[in-house]
Amino acid sequence: MRNINGYDLSRAWFDWCFENPERISPNHTALYFFIIEHCNRLGWKKKFGLPTAMAKDAIGIKSYKTYIKTLNELVDFGFIDLVEKSSNQHTANIVALVNFTEPHGKALDKAILNHMPKQVQSTCQTNSTIDKPITTKPITNNKGKSTSKNSAESISSKFEINKDWAEVVFDWLEYKKERRETYKSDRSVKSFITKLRNLSGDDPAVAREIVEQSFANNYAGVFGLKKQITNGKDRRDSETAIREQQIMQLAREAGMA
Repeated sequence: MRNINGYDLSRAWFDWCFENPERISPNHTALYFFIIEHCNRLGWKKKFGLPTAMAKDAIGIKSYKTYIKTLNELVDFGFIDLVEKSSNQHTANIVALVNFTEPHGKALDKAILNHMPKQVQSTCQTNSTIDKPITTKPITNNKGKSTSKNSAESISSKFEINKDWAEVVFDWLEYKKERRETYKSDRSVKSFITKLRNLSGDDPAVAREIVEQSFANNYAGVFGLKKQITNGKDRRDSETAIREQQIMQLAREAGMA
């Protein structure tokens, strides 16, 4: 199977749109391409959390009903796999991109040529080629030179942490950027790393589960893993404690130095 990349996904989408114009709306295209962008920022993960509030803000959909209808139709169209459905509109769905491996664009290519003026067609039908670079790693704003690997390596060097920890921290910082919440100094990032080490017992695998929990639930901060509690009172006490932690975290982040 070919590696997943944005170029192939984009081409497959518009080929399908051309063949099914009566089924699509601008919302489908906006949401699908945001999902591709989100997956790219996470390093092309096979499955990942799609926070509802973040996705709605990114594409300008105000109504949850419209958003979930659009997402479900992308699943029906075969472009998205819904791995785990969210319990409510305030939590994240777990999704995966479907990787298309065969071209379907002959009808669209022919239609484009038929709609071009003859002079433009003659130019397009020369022997010249156009090379479009394919990006298979997350793009950052560092003049196009930085990749997910390099950024994790930079974090590892700057904060003196190993590769496993650096990758967790990198993913968390990218998540905060998507929420338009950034740390104002290296000192704040160090404080976050210290907190995550304490919550995880200094285990990067547990730390990964903790940040994934925050991704899935659209949390602004990180919290201890939720335990499976069967007693009703214990569950309420646990949920109250988590809400208190969230409030304290938001208060701390509002005054980040």
